[in-house]
Amino acid sequence: MKYNLDDVLSDNEDLWQDPLKTQIFSSLPFNSIIIDGGCRDGDWIHAVTYYLKLNLNIEKEEFILVGIDPILSPSIDRYNFFIKGAISNKNEKQVNFFIVENEPGCNSLKRPSNQLQESKYENKKRKISKVEKIKTYRLDKIISSIINKTEGFPGYLKLDVQGLELECLEGAGKFLKEFMFIETEIGLDKNKKFYEQGSELDEVVEMLDNKNFEPILFTEYTNSPLPEGEIIFKNKNWNLDNKKWI
Repeated sequence: MKYNLDDVLSDNEDLWQDPLKTQIFSSLPFNSIIIDGGCRDGDWIHAVTYYLKLNLNIEKEEFILVGIDPILSPSIDRYNFFIKGAISNKNEKQVNFFIVENEPGCNSLKRPSNQLQESKYENKKRKISKVEKIKTYRLDKIISSIINKTEGFPGYLKLDVQGLELECLEGAGKFLKEFMFIETEIGLDKNKKFYEQGSELDEVVEMLDNKNFEPILFTEYTNSPLPEGEIIFKNKNWNLDNKKWI
């Protein structure tokens, strides 16, 4: 891999505690579209609005907040737009969605691996409990619709999409290179994958490098059932200090 993630390893497992993440959000221009892909219970967007206000004295109304998830979030009122469905590289009406009932955070369009299903959460195995049919959307379709309704532009993309990282990035189309930052959870060991045919770390890093992004902050999750972490990538053309495009 071109980059050594140890070079950008945070001292904090929770990246919200890292000053660099605060600096990242302070650099976003007003009217930036902030996408919470795979939002579920809304914890991430809650953290965004909390830290914007607490650390930066910025109101959430100065941004366009977008939530996307197959399950209606209990925090839906935190978003300017909420899309019920999953993001992928295709717009489809009926796609298999694997449900892990005792840990919804493992629900995915990709089938959970045997290793994941044999792991336990609250003393129960993470077994597939059922398969539902859901809609999928390309990100470029969602972004185009929002731009047509607002004065927004791509700012920050967060992905918690359970093995579909490559498909989601591909589905962003021409808008991918317009984001200033991309944050994603990702499995770290291709021999201990969370999902069958799920995205691999090297693939995601290579794809984003080809789109002119570089990793600037990384953490590993110590309590994850399989090796997993989170990476924030910065567009190489975005000047974090001067808060403008190069």
